[in-house]
Amino acid sequence: MKARRIVLLTAAVVLSSTACGKGSDGSLLPTDDSVTAAASPSKPPSKAKTPPPDGKALFAQHCAGCHGIKGDGKGETPTERPPRDFAKGGFAFGNSREALFRTVSKGMPGRSDMQPFENRLSPPERWAVVDYVLTLVPQRSQDWMAGAEMRVDDEARCVWGKIPSLKKGWPEIPRGLVVGLPNGITLVWGREPAYRQAVLRGAFLKRSDWGGRGGQALELRGEVILARKPRTASPFLADGEPLRSRWRSASTLGGDRAVLRYELLDEVGPVASVTDEVAPDQDGWRRTLTVERAPKTSGDLVFTLAGPQDSGVALEREALVFSWQGRPTLRLSVENGRIKKRMERFVLPVPSGAPSRIAWRVQRLRKRSDRVEETR
Repeated sequence: MKARRIVLLTAAVVLSSTACGKGSDGSLLPTDDSVTAAASPSKPPSKAKTPPPDGKALFAQHCAGCHGIKGDGKGETPTERPPRDFAKGGFAFGNSREALFRTVSKGMPGRSDMQPFENRLSPPERWAVVDYVLTLVPQRSQDWMAGAEMRVDDEARCVWGKIPSLKKGWPEIPRGLVVGLPNGITLVWGREPAYRQAVLRGAFLKRSDWGGRGGQALELRGEVILARKPRTASPFLADGEPLRSRWRSASTLGGDRAVLRYELLDEVGPVASVTDEVAPDQDGWRRTLTVERAPKTSGDLVFTLAGPQDSGVALEREALVFSWQGRPTLRLSVENGRIKKRMERFVLPVPSGAPSRIAWRVQRLRKRSDRVEETR
């Protein structure tokens, strides 16, 4: 009787412990209800779905400092170059969704203050930012691109990249600047030295350098109407000696013209700073150079319009006529100053003073009787 009473008491203790949900060591034990639920073949416990990334919120947190909360380029963070206004469309590496994702991921090192975000935002977050940015871009701008095709509509465009060889036997330009004007004129500069190397007419360009960010040359889409073999010397001469150049910026400032800024240097240091403004002019373009000499510098300073390497250049009635592949294609006439010939070079003297200004216009010669000039 006593033994039976002990067994019943033990069973009661076990049942009591199970009902409380804890074992003798204090650990949680499943209740009858939880065991039943776990064993039931009906619906499994539902998991809360992770909401998709909020592109607008991510843009406000990571991008608005430079680009502005409205994407108008008016952020509060100071930058060396003006951030892009998305409402104006036209992106340096393409307008497609995939191109923008790559730019957000890789940044634009060496071109602007745009930094890579591939280590700060996950791929879904970056796609969300891209999709939000596309809501700020005009639909016509999104339609521009079929992959990497770039075009110029109402505003000028500046694109840095490797420039292909423009004639058999000529080298590529490892780093150059391509400026597209709304009238269909495309101008190509070398980076070092800062020298206008080629002129094209027609479509703008196609990027083919996605893989290495400049590893492959840009595909220039227009027809070449004038080209020079890549130079190793600046067009600016100080007392007869060529100067070096150092780029500061190239931008369009949201208009139909491009503004290029660079410094001129000799073996000692800076000689002058140059603001080179390029604007469309009928079938050609107008260039205006504002040159500000460094303190305590003097001497003769000239700009070379054509050197001994250039063939097919003739001075006619105080204007230069340039030929390409045996046909006159461009006519250059100055707006202030006079063209002079020195040591097989056609030069334009830079007036003394601070700052000095020289300007010329160039028009395209479509036929022998219909010439186009370039003004510097």
